[in-house]
Amino acid sequence: MPVNIYLTRRIPQPAIDLLSSYFEVSINPHDRNVRRAELLEHLKDADALLCQLTDSIDRGVIDSAPRLRCICNNAVGYNNIDVAYATEKGIAVCNTPGVLTEATADLAWALIMS
Repeated sequence: MPVNIYLTRRIPQPAIDLLSSYFEVSINPHDRNVRRAELLEHLKDADALLCQLTDSIDRGVIDSAPRLRCICNNAVGYNNIDVAYATEKGIAVCNTPGVLTEATADLAWALIMS
């Protein structure tokens, strides 16, 4: 059975291509945050979720995904995810630490130079 991953927002195409070489990928087709009803519908068959910081992944969302084994947050933090409940359900949670380090340093230097 193929592993299904749902992306709540489009990410750069090279990343989608890489994911597609290993998983069956479904992506929110709209250029906006995914709506809760849409998220719940797509998670029914998802094994993994790649979400954004703006997506609230609470108990209701987690319970709507019986096959979910991994929640990946495309953000430094994970305040939008009920990590304790996901852990209790045996779902791994990960984030992208350090993803903003260079951008923050660039902004700091731009402010210093201005």
